[in-house]
Amino acid sequence: MPRVCTVCQSPARAEIDAALAKGEAARSISSKTGVGARAIGRHRLTHLSPALTAIAVQREEKRVGGLVDRLEAVTAAAERMLFAAETNGQAGQMQGWVREFRACVELMAKLTGQLAPDRPQTVVNILNSPEIQRVTVVLLKALAPFPEARIAAADALMAADVEVGE
Repeated sequence: MPRVCTVCQSPARAEIDAALAKGEAARSISSKTGVGARAIGRHRLTHLSPALTAIAVQREEKRVGGLVDRLEAVTAAAERMLFAAETNGQAGQMQGWVREFRACVELMAKLTGQLAPDRPQTVVNILNSPEIQRVTVVLLKALAPFPEARIAAADALMAADVEVGE
C-alpha cells in the first residue's frame, strides 16, 4: 500500500504549499509547521501544483525585474551626476559619483548574473600536472635531432616555470 503524504493530511498544508511556492527551504518550513523536512521535500516533488509553482515563479520574476528597473534608474542618476560633476570641473564630487556609479554597475552585474557574487576562486596550475610533464618529455625527445630547437624549447619551458624532464 502506498505511503500517505503527511503534508497532504496536515492541517498546515495550505501554509506549507504557500511556503514551498515562495521557494522556502523544507527545513525552514518544517521548523514552523512541525511536519518533517523529508516529507515536505517529497510533497514538493509529487504533490505541489504546477500552477502554484508557476505563479510563484512569475511573482519572483516580477520582484527581481522591479529591483533591476529601480537599480537601473539609480545607476542612470549616478551617471548623470557624474557627468555633471565632470562638466563643471568638480573633481571631489566627480570622485564620489565615480564610486557610486561603480557600485551600481557592480550590483547590477551581480543581480543579473553577469558577475558571480564574491566566491572563492580556485586556481589550478596545470603546468605541474603529470600529463603536461609527459608532453614536455615527449616534445624534448622529438626535438633531440634538432639541438638548437631543443635548447630553445627547453629555455622557453623553463621561462614558463615548467619542470623540464629528460
